[in-house]
Amino acid sequence: MLVNSPNETKYFYQDLDSNGARLIDANRYTVIFAKDATPPVNGFLLLLIYNEHHFFIKNAINRFSVGTKNKDLQLAADGSLTAYVQSDPPTDPAQRANWLPAPKGDFSLYVRAYWPKSEITDGSWTPPPVIRESGFPPKADATGMTRPSRQLSDHAIALAPIPRFLPIRTLPRTQRWRG
Repeated sequence: MLVNSPNETKYFYQDLDSNGARLIDANRYTVIFAKDATPPVNGFLLLLIYNEHHFFIKNAINRFSVGTKNKDLQLAADGSLTAYVQSDPPTDPAQRANWLPAPKGDFSLYVRAYWPKSEITDGSWTPPPVIRESGFPPKADATGMTRPSRQLSDHAIALAPIPRFLPIRTLPRTQRWRG
């Protein structure tokens, strides 16, 4: 398996919304990068979505990421970039261009920053929070919990209290995503 070095790629990982609730298909979310606050990279960036087992799941538009390689991304009038993460397609065409289809059940988001600038490698830049759209209360899992009560995966370790963003410590280039 080929792994990029930390100065080539930095990953940010998120399972929770800004309130500490697990990301799940029953809710709608936004990730808003303020004008001039997208990940500082020399290469490109991606916001990716994975199912609860960290696999891509087929969806109607075959989209598993949005990022600087998408030619149809729509910026808001103020220059910000909003990604719409939800299972159903947005009705607004501008929002649909920035739509990341959520898989069924729990899911995770990753920001991948390729050829990151120093603000990423020194930790002074972190991704914005994942905001649950109002009108969509958190959905409880099978145990009735809306916050993780288990280790996120075999290789993930929670190093911060919820609702702060959780890190993966398996690779030195992977960093906590703070909102």
